[in-house]
Amino acid sequence: MNVISHNVLPRRLGAGCCARTVADAALCQAPFEVQVQSIEAGAATAQETHAEDRVVLALEGGGKLVLDSGSQRFNAPCTLRIAAGARHHFVNHAATPMQLVTVFVPAPPGEELQR
Repeated sequence: MNVISHNVLPRRLGAGCCARTVADAALCQAPFEVQVQSIEAGAATAQETHAEDRVVLALEGGGKLVLDSGSQRFNAPCTLRIAAGARHHFVNHAATPMQLVTVFVPAPPGEELQR
């Protein structure tokens, strides 16, 4: 499939957050995964830890990436890197929604930590 409408893909909802997978092996036989996430003003994501390195593109908004090793403020547009195994979450301090795109190669079966 060459065109995948994001409107028909399932969304995962949390308090002030919405995420959806827009590319992966099941959708388009990609060897990587792409997720799009929106975080409302003043909201934060749940803490997560992943078995694989992740690259996050902040397209809109600004806030803070909170890691066990400390936190770092950022404003879009920018690129963030989250190392495998790092416990993390995002906090939106802006007055507008934060738009993030996450790209990663999924860990082999049995090595996943938490999504």
